[in-house]
Amino acid sequence: MPGSRPDPTPTEPQPTHPPVTNRKTAASHRDATMSTTPMVDTTRRDGRRTRRPLPQARNEGGWVLLATLVLSAMVVSVTVTYARHAVLAKKSLEVAQGASEAEEASRSGLERTRELMQRGDLPGTIDEGAEDIVQTPTGETVISEREVKNHRDRGLKVRAHGNGNDVEDEANLRAQARIQPGAKGPKATRFKCETGQGYQYHGATSVITGNVVKQNEELVGILLLEAGSTLTLDNVVLRGAIVTHAGLCDDNPPLEDAMRPQVTVYNGLRILDRPDLIPDTAVCAPDARISCDSNARVEMRGLVVAEELEVPGRGSMRGLVVSKQTPVLSTKVRRPGHGRGLQSWPETIEPASESVRRMGFPFDKVDGDTLVAMNSCDVD
Repeated sequence: MPGSRPDPTPTEPQPTHPPVTNRKTAASHRDATMSTTPMVDTTRRDGRRTRRPLPQARNEGGWVLLATLVLSAMVVSVTVTYARHAVLAKKSLEVAQGASEAEEASRSGLERTRELMQRGDLPGTIDEGAEDIVQTPTGETVISEREVKNHRDRGLKVRAHGNGNDVEDEANLRAQARIQPGAKGPKATRFKCETGQGYQYHGATSVITGNVVKQNEELVGILLLEAGSTLTLDNVVLRGAIVTHAGLCDDNPPLEDAMRPQVTVYNGLRILDRPDLIPDTAVCAPDARISCDSNARVEMRGLVVAEELEVPGRGSMRGLVVSKQTPVLSTKVRRPGHGRGLQSWPETIEPASESVRRMGFPFDKVDGDTLVAMNSCDVD
């Protein structure tokens, strides 16, 4: 119709409710709308999505429970282990406290024997008449024996007996000890006489007297230092050994003070082993002083025995070092095997003292009747 409003097109947005003209009508319209339209959340979301938990997070509670169970089991295990050790320690203490006076005396005798060996007062066996006999303050008699098994092993036996509390008591203790030679004692670590005398008169032995200088040379043989001699080695290679008379036989007493031989090393020195001449020995001079320059590079392969040894430079000592004075060795001197176990030494060496490095106690097998009697015995 002319002058009338045209029909709205399908694309034009249509109002869902008639227009509101005033506040009263708007309030009535709002109440009617809320009563007919379901409530929806009209809060602004700013275009962000609501985060949802990942699917694997749903099993988090199970993992926490499993970890708690494992931790609890570990705590219980540690607690039980500690309690077991505490109980065993208590039982061991009770047994130690219940040991007899003779048993305690035998243990003390074993420690005394070790100290005597380290000091150089070496006891022997009863058959040799060289056993060690002492009396304890509590009245026990302790008899200690040391038997030489081979050049490295010693057998130790200690027997203690007494009459404590009017009851005869006796205890026996045996041990197997492995030793290394030391420099303490009235004697010196040296070759056995029959071996040393052979080196003294060997055709490859050179006698050093007075002041001798060897420079830029390669030597082969044994250098025997006489009393008061001074040997200077400058960039020298020696295929053999350096010895003194005191290192060749026990019959030759060590030299003292100004008569001591001296060896001075400059730039470099290599003493290499010569098995066909003097095996596993680089130096056997228990009364000699060996000093090296701070710039000297030193290599010694084999046993080294000296009264004083100073190596402030660098190099390597591939063998056991026995020195009466504490050796002065630089941290740049490598010592393969030192401190990690027992080092080997020649069988022809007679030690001045014996340092026990390892000790074992033999296991005595008990027969069945003795075990039955032990199990049936009641101890108060």
